[in-house]
Amino acid sequence: MLRIRADQFVALERAVLEAVVERVAAELRLELRRALAGLPEDALRRASADAMEKAVRLGIRSDSGIRFLIATIVLVGPRFDEHPTIAAILGDDEHEPPEGRLGRVLRECGEDVWHEAARWGEPRGAVEER
Repeated sequence: MLRIRADQFVALERAVLEAVVERVAAELRLELRRALAGLPEDALRRASADAMEKAVRLGIRSDSGIRFLIATIVLVGPRFDEHPTIAAILGDDEHEPPEGRLGRVLRECGEDVWHEAARWGEPRGAVEER
């Protein structure tokens, strides 16, 4: 009987996730071509890599969840998930599965939260200048 060790399973799962992220990023490039116009390819690759790390951390495995993460990183900012309101929802793993928490972020976060999240992680002076 063939047995897969835990470390082999983790490597396999990561490879599958990387392939999904690559495919979803390519689809987003086509779907959001106007919004992403001028975005260098390496910036989309970085956003995709960030999205994969967030997906692993949050337990997100669905194409739609990964699509949400990549699009939000590119359109809002790479640290959007560190905003306290968003982080609280994404971290609430006792009440909802990961993809449900993404939906909740969309339902419960108002425009003010998204504007703040877009500036999250910027140096203090940069935020005050806007």
